[in-house]
Amino acid sequence: MKKFFFVILIFLCMSAMVFSDEWRAEERWLSIGANFGNYFEDGSDLGDFHVGSPGLNLSGYSFSNHRNIGFFFNFGVLFPVMNSIESNYNPTIQADFLLGPGFRFNITDRFRLYCGAGLNVNLLTLYDRESVSAEFLNDKISFGIGGDVGVKFDFTNAIFINVGSTVSYNFAAYNFVETNKVASGWIDGYSMIGIRPYVGIGFNFYSRSKWGKP
Repeated sequence: MKKFFFVILIFLCMSAMVFSDEWRAEERWLSIGANFGNYFEDGSDLGDFHVGSPGLNLSGYSFSNHRNIGFFFNFGVLFPVMNSIESNYNPTIQADFLLGPGFRFNITDRFRLYCGAGLNVNLLTLYDRESVSAEFLNDKISFGIGGDVGVKFDFTNAIFINVGSTVSYNFAAYNFVETNKVASGWIDGYSMIGIRPYVGIGFNFYSRSKWGKP
C-alpha cells in the first residue's frame, strides 16, 4: 500500500512540474469532478475480470504562446463497487493516470474541443475476503498508453464545465506483494482495456504576459 501512494505522489509531482510557471504557459485550466471507470483485465493470475469503479477526476491542460499544442494530465481515484472476480479477492481502491501532449480546438470563443494522448499508469489494490487480517493480495501497477477527449464550455473567463472520457490500453503489469497465490513479479500475457467517462467543473488561469487572454 505504501508503494501505491508513493507512485501517486510521484505522478502528482510530475503534473505540478508540467503546470508550473517555468513552462511560461499563457493559458491553463484545471477541472475536478466525478468519473466512472470500467476496466477489463486479461492475463492475471486471478483470471479475466471486469471492475466498475466510480470516483473522483482531476484533469488539466497547459498551453503557451497561443499554440494549440501543450501538455495535459488526467488523474482518477476510483473506488471499485462492481467486479466479476470469481476468486476470494476483491478490489479496494484503484487509481488511473494519464500524462502527455495535449491539443485544443476552438469551436467558438466559449466552446472548445480538447484531446491528448500519452503514458497511462494504473494502480489496483485487492484484498483477501477470507483473511481475518485482510491482508492485501497485491499492489498491482500496470503500464500502457491512453488518451483523453472532451469538450469544455466557459461560463465566464474563469469558470467552465467539461465532459469527456479517457481510454487506455495497458500491456505490462507488475505485482508488488507476494502471497501464497500470487508472487511478486511481471505478469505474463497481461492486457487491460479501460474507459473512464467523467464530468467536471473547472477554472481557467491566464498569464500576466503581454498576450492577455488567448
